[in-house]
Amino acid sequence: MKVLLIQAEIKKGNPDKNREKILEMMEKALNQNPQVLVLPELWNTGYADNYLQVADKEGQSTLGFLSSFARKHNVNIVGGSTADYKQGKLLNRSLIINRQGELVGDYSKIHLFSLNGEQNYFSPGEKIGLFKLDNVSCGIMICYDLRFPELSRALALEGVEIIFVCAQWPRSRIHAWRTLACARAAENQVFLVGVNRAGIEGEQGFGGSLAVDPGGEILAEAGEEESVLAVEIFPDQIKSVRKEIYYLRDRRPEIY
Repeated sequence: MKVLLIQAEIKKGNPDKNREKILEMMEKALNQNPQVLVLPELWNTGYADNYLQVADKEGQSTLGFLSSFARKHNVNIVGGSTADYKQGKLLNRSLIINRQGELVGDYSKIHLFSLNGEQNYFSPGEKIGLFKLDNVSCGIMICYDLRFPELSRALALEGVEIIFVCAQWPRSRIHAWRTLACARAAENQVFLVGVNRAGIEGEQGFGGSLAVDPGGEILAEAGEEESVLAVEIFPDQIKSVRKEIYYLRDRRPEIY
């Protein structure tokens, strides 16, 4: 499975400009014949001050945009996440679209980042994100979710082979981003694909999108600049890794 990570610069509170940028980068990525395109967190608005004016309404703007692109170009899209008003709640919400332009996954960020007051704007999601792309079982997490091993373990116990993570993770904590991504992949023996945003917002730099194999080894990693990172994922590798030693089989959940 050829996966392309769209590490885009996001303009705060400007969904029109951001949609233009994402479209430009997705079209550029088509030259590499991807099977899956993956977008960063809150690519429509960034962390805005005026969500009421700029957020999606019931996901319609983003859903139409991504569905049309996926269907036209025969590509799956893990839609990062967008700020979306849904049934009276502001959600940090991810939409996953298959090659036919159909919505096959819908996940809202469960763990809200209290350090920057995210809970003052967003409502938390209430269910894990599971879906299939080209018959590969996948799961999704959003940014701060990466710090909670319970969530990635729950996804692994559901049989996922790839965990996608979309993020706006700052340069000041980039070591944790890399370390946790490798740990989540290795402890669950799955692939992890993490897409971070590029550019500078305030004093924080971003970047470092990466893909990690089931043994915890980094397969590909981007720098800080805006870029498209390509990685080949072979789900059958999970079987060979688990044949040697399968950690999940030796769990003792009755104790902990």
